[in-house]
Amino acid sequence: MGSYLSKAAKTFKCPSDNYASPAGPKGVIGQQRVRTVSMNAFMNVNGSIGPDPNNPGQTRYNGLKIYKKVSDMNRLKPTGAWVLVDEHPDSVNDGTLFPEAAAVQEGGMTVVKGSTRENWRDYPSSLHNGACGFSYADGHSEIKKWKTRPMIADARPIKFIYGPDTIAIGADRTDWDWFAAHCSEPAK
Repeated sequence: MGSYLSKAAKTFKCPSDNYASPAGPKGVIGQQRVRTVSMNAFMNVNGSIGPDPNNPGQTRYNGLKIYKKVSDMNRLKPTGAWVLVDEHPDSVNDGTLFPEAAAVQEGGMTVVKGSTRENWRDYPSSLHNGACGFSYADGHSEIKKWKTRPMIADARPIKFIYGPDTIAIGADRTDWDWFAAHCSEPAK
C-alpha cells in the first residue's frame, strides 16, 4: 500500500482545507498545507508512554491503553475507535493528534473522559460546516457534527498560526468527552 500512497499525498489532506498561507518559507505566498489528517496518539504511539505494570506487554498513558493491534481493543470496539482525523489547519504540528483523555471513576465504572484542561491542545477540524471527518479502526469513516459553540464557531476561522491551547473547551464538555471516549479505553 505504501507504494501507492507515497504518490498520493492528497490522501492525507482534507479537501475542505483550501486555504493558502499568506506567507510561506522564503516569502512564498499562496502555499497550501501538505496534510491536515493526523493519527490518534493512542494508536501505536511511542515516546514517553510507559509499560502497564498490570498487563505485561501492554503500554498505557493516563490509565488508558495504547493499541498496538486491533485485537488489543476490548471495551472500545474498532467501530468506535477513531484512527485518523481531520485536524484543524492551525493545530497541525506533528503526525498525531493527542487527545487529552484519562480513565476516571463514574457511577462505579471506569470510563474515558476528557481531562480537566480548559483548552484543546491539539484540536480536530470543523471545516465541514461545523463538523469533522473521522476514520475508524474497522475501516469506516464518518462526519461528526460538533455540538458545542467552541467547536462550531471558535474553531472555524483559519488564522495561519500554530495555535495550541487557543480553543476553549467551555462549560459544555459534550464534544470534549465524546472525542476522548472514542480514542482509547481503560487499561484495566
